[in-house]
Amino acid sequence: MKKLLIVLFTYFFAQINVYSDVLTGGLIYNVENLKRNSLKKVVKELPAGVIKDNIKDSNFYKNRNALKSSIAYTDRELAMFDLGDSEVYAVCFKNDPKYTYFYENDSGKLKSVAIEEKTNTFPKVQYYYNSSGIFTHLIIKVSKSEAFIYNREGKLNSHWIGDRAYDKDKKLIGVAYRVHQVD
Repeated sequence: MKKLLIVLFTYFFAQINVYSDVLTGGLIYNVENLKRNSLKKVVKELPAGVIKDNIKDSNFYKNRNALKSSIAYTDRELAMFDLGDSEVYAVCFKNDPKYTYFYENDSGKLKSVAIEEKTNTFPKVQYYYNSSGIFTHLIIKVSKSEAFIYNREGKLNSHWIGDRAYDKDKKLIGVAYRVHQVD
């Protein structure tokens, strides 16, 4: 009986690990294969205009006040991210949703840019670039509430579940705050 319980216990946990490596979204993906294929598609450097035209948030004071007061604009989405040692906010304009700009909360200076082809299915892949336009990391969103972040070499940086980020050892390392649209 004891041996049977050990076998069943082992089988159960083996199944959990197998299923956790598969992403779904109409098709079935293996996390490793999707990551590898996505890293092959990286554009190493963004066009200069994408960075130059957004190096400073032209709506810095309006956006910062909107985030503090939970005010939403109809032309853009805003979100605040507290990463423990720093805070950044994101701006995604509805007329150009492919790009999301991340700015330092205290200065409005561009920190990074994300590129994502907008689709209604998962998984979704986002490519991130620093303020010099150089590729830094990749995010694979497996659902509305879960994402994996990998560095440029493909090593896991963090795993977001809901509004919480965890490192590879499952230690909490960040929290996100989103401002919802107010009609």
